[in-house]
Amino acid sequence: MTYAVPGDTGHGWDFSLGCGPTLAVENSNDFSFTKADLELLEQLDLLDQKFEREGLVDHDQALNSYVTQVGLSMLRLARP
Repeated sequence: MTYAVPGDTGHGWDFSLGCGPTLAVENSNDFSFTKADLELLEQLDLLDQKFEREGLVDHDQALNSYVTQVGLSMLRLARP
């Protein structure tokens, strides 16, 4: 499923769940970040820092792999 952003010139994001969550942005040489994009990125960076400070981010690769495997198996079971 592709979502377009208002004012977008045909570029969109793909939020489909194939083998796992993906975010695909179509390549284009004329793309540039707007002020709103940069402000959002800054806010997300601050949120990432907050999550790190509060211990909500785990860097254990084995745990991350296990959680991903469990989540994907749950998604497969939920599909009709």
